[in-house]
Amino acid sequence: MQTNLENQTSKEALSVKQEIRPPLTAADYGFTKAGYTIEEVLALVPFGRTTLWNFISSGELPIMRFGRRVSIAAADLAALLNKRRSAFDPHQPIAA
Repeated sequence: MQTNLENQTSKEALSVKQEIRPPLTAADYGFTKAGYTIEEVLALVPFGRTTLWNFISSGELPIMRFGRRVSIAAADLAALLNKRRSAFDPHQPIAA
């Protein structure tokens, strides 16, 4: 049987888990440019080239092409990282 204090602590823990964090912006991630090349993105993110191209191929990360050059918008990269951040922390959903 739970005491009143234990019951209150459980309710507080549940309410903390339901807090919604606002999504981080490109500036929050430290992105200072509007767009980045593949090499620049690889220096900024915690995953490798294959994973990055998988995100691009699946449509999760849109790209812009200028001739043969591929660029990724900082806002799109931030949106992907926000989506992945919520996937790693299911108790902290991110506001849409």
